[in-house]
Amino acid sequence: MHKRYTMSHSVLHDVGVLPKDLDAMSTLAFLRRSGRVRRYHTEELLKPQDVAQHSYGVAWLCWWLTEGAASAPLVLHALAHDAAEHGLGDIPSPTKRELGIRQQVDAAEAHLMALHGIVLPDLSAFENKVLKLADALDGVLHCTHELELGNQTLYAVFLNFHRYGLELVPHGTAPSTDCVEGRAMLLLKWAAERWSALTK
Repeated sequence: MHKRYTMSHSVLHDVGVLPKDLDAMSTLAFLRRSGRVRRYHTEELLKPQDVAQHSYGVAWLCWWLTEGAASAPLVLHALAHDAAEHGLGDIPSPTKRELGIRQQVDAAEAHLMALHGIVLPDLSAFENKVLKLADALDGVLHCTHELELGNQTLYAVFLNFHRYGLELVPHGTAPSTDCVEGRAMLLLKWAAERWSALTK
C-alpha cells in the first residue's frame, strides 16, 4: 500500500506550521521530490536527466507542437505526467510493453497521485495525443543531445522513442509546421538525419 510522505509534528512545530496543514505540506514535499527522480537509470549518460528536466521539456514541446495553443490542463499534465515515479520508480516503456502492465502502472500512478491530493483535469483525445507525442519527442531530443556530446550508446533507446513518435503520426504525414503531426515528423526527421550524420 502506498503511503503519503509526511513531516513530523516536531518539524512542523519548529517552523510554525500547524498539524492541520500537514496534508498540504506533504503534497508539496511529494511534488518536489518527484522532480529529482533520475531517468534512464539503466543507461550510461554524459548529462543525466531527472523528471523535472524531462517534464519541463515535455511542457514546452506541447506548446511547440500546438503552435502556442496548449491548454492549461495539457501543460499541467506535461508537468505532472511522471510525478508518481517517485513512489513507483521509472519503469522503462519497453518493459511495460513487454509485460503488458501499462494499464496497471497507470492506475497505480493515478492512485498514488490521488493519495497526495493531486487529481488532474481530463484531457481531450487530441490533447492526450499531443502529450504522448511530446513525451516521446523529449526522449528523442535527449538521446540526440547525448550523441552530440559523444555518447553513442543510446541508439537502441533513441530508436524506441523514435518508433513511439512514428506510431502516433498517421502514415504518410509529411514534415511541416502546418499541424501537430507535421511538426512531430519535422523533429523526427531531423533527429534521424542527425544520428545518421554523427554515427558514420
